[in-house]
Amino acid sequence: MVDGNLITPFGPPVWVGKMDMSVIDEVNEQIESRRYSKEHKIGSNLLAGRVHSQISIVDVMSDTTKNHILDHAVTWAQGTGMEIVNEQLQIDNLWVNLQKEFEYNPIHAHDGLFSFVFYTKNTILRDTAIDNEFDSNINTESKPLAGHIDLHYGENNFMNWTSMSHYPEKGDILIFPSWLNHSVYPFHDPKGERISVAGNIHYK
Repeated sequence: MVDGNLITPFGPPVWVGKMDMSVIDEVNEQIESRRYSKEHKIGSNLLAGRVHSQISIVDVMSDTTKNHILDHAVTWAQGTGMEIVNEQLQIDNLWVNLQKEFEYNPIHAHDGLFSFVFYTKNTILRDTAIDNEFDSNINTESKPLAGHIDLHYGENNFMNWTSMSHYPEKGDILIFPSWLNHSVYPFHDPKGERISVAGNIHYK
């Protein structure tokens, strides 16, 4: 059994769940073992992110971690009415973003069936992140952006909400259809760091 909720902020459903902390600890160990490895660094020409430090950990990810991610994905998919089980799926690619101040991901989408992102570290509380010269002065009709991930869908119009904004905390996992556009906004904290792990799920 996994912890999370299937939500429908717009057309495509989104899964917002919590990873098991033992899995998060394991993944963090793998990340730290490769943080400064040039061999496993992903070139900026291969990913959309404007993030200096991006590494791959797909080859060291344990079956326990992969199955835990798939448990979330299958629970979400079955909740939408899909007849699907873990054994039909596989995780392709796992890349880590070690995000620092002012780094970001522009609007982009992935390939595959489903995409996911989970967070193994975030040193910045939301109230701290949005306490900056931009977000602290916005009007009531706008929303703070710093440090958030946004999912984008549809056209902007009256009573048509076209984005879902989420401020990630350690252990959060989001799953959504791979074609769904999304972006990650920078934060303003010279000492802050946020670590996310993203990947795609395909049919075998």
